[in-house]
Amino acid sequence: MTDHDFYGFSPPLKQDWIDQALKDTGAKHFNELLVWDDFEQIEYAPFYTEEDSHSFPRKISDSRQIPENPQRHQWENVSSINLDTDPAETVTRVLGLGIDGIVVQWSGSGNLDDLLPDLQPEYLTIWLMPMGEVDETVSAFLEWARKKLPDPQKLRGGVIWDAWAESGHSGGSKQQVAAQVVWLHSVTKDFPEFKGLCLDFSYYQKKGFNVSEELILGLGVFIEVVDVLTEKGFYLKEVEGNLFVFLGIGKDYFLQIAKLKALRILFEQLTSLYSGGAGEGGRFSVQIFSTTGMVKREEADVYKNMVRNTMEAMMAILGGTHTLWVQEHTEDKSSVFPKRIAANISNLLQYESHFDRRGDATEGTFYLEYLMDTLLAKVKKGLLEQEAVGGWYGMLPRIAEARKSSQL
Repeated sequence: MTDHDFYGFSPPLKQDWIDQALKDTGAKHFNELLVWDDFEQIEYAPFYTEEDSHSFPRKISDSRQIPENPQRHQWENVSSINLDTDPAETVTRVLGLGIDGIVVQWSGSGNLDDLLPDLQPEYLTIWLMPMGEVDETVSAFLEWARKKLPDPQKLRGGVIWDAWAESGHSGGSKQQVAAQVVWLHSVTKDFPEFKGLCLDFSYYQKKGFNVSEELILGLGVFIEVVDVLTEKGFYLKEVEGNLFVFLGIGKDYFLQIAKLKALRILFEQLTSLYSGGAGEGGRFSVQIFSTTGMVKREEADVYKNMVRNTMEAMMAILGGTHTLWVQEHTEDKSSVFPKRIAANISNLLQYESHFDRRGDATEGTFYLEYLMDTLLAKVKKGLLEQEAVGGWYGMLPRIAEARKSSQL
């Protein structure tokens, strides 16, 4: 424990910092130093102190408020292959990059025994990203998995495809989407470590929504999924065990860390509401799959892109991600070299920087606590508004129109 009296001086008060800031800047009032982010709709102060943390109503400075916040944090390092375009040699070399899992982009065309002759699924997690007809692709993949792995518990990974996000730009009806979700859950629920229900939060980030809107809409899909499946007779615990979040990492360092931490808290609180506060066997910790590369890459300066990937990987890890997909620093998706560099970023952060041994390195960061508290308040308000307009289907066009108007 730190002895604040060790140096013989009293710790400075926030007013001392304010007085110094006003003196250094020539401002007449502290409010002149506040900055308003019009896109994120968040107000920032130039600094935060321990006194600020006492005023946060949610008191999240205690790491025990965040589900699954251990002293050691392990994450899964994944790379990717495209079975429709990558030659067999590329697939084999990517599988040898020292990774824990693989994103398999596939349209469902061809025989997986021929396309993946060297893959031993019991040793890697497999994240299927359907590029064609989802039903056919998923069915063909699971049929292959059953032949390769007689024990369904040995198939690990999930399906990176969100029926609700897909309907956002395809115009599918709620009934069609609900039927798709029921089918996906039904065919994957017997594989306890392979998750068929993807909540694609990155979809809203790519569409230009800010962080709080991304969380509101993503959690809105979670509510829709739970409602649809529990009405069909599936148990909440079963649904929880079959879903994961696919999350994109942006460019604002502390805000992205706060996004992941707030998301973990919000998921636990929502599931607690569904179970009447009973918890149904303990705290719920949603599995988070994070990917870099949401910020537009500059092909002419690939070295900056490597730095961007490293920083975004750090944001995901410090936020508590379970799976990390560092994407290539170039637009050349067919070459093995950028995939190797991307995979090495995650490996270096683990084996040389020892991020897996640090626990929560951001705990006690007053600025981060402010961001988390702000996001929690904005998202909870947004979820109530979402329910008032009929859920996700009512909220998506409303936010999209507001975002469009603000950009005019």
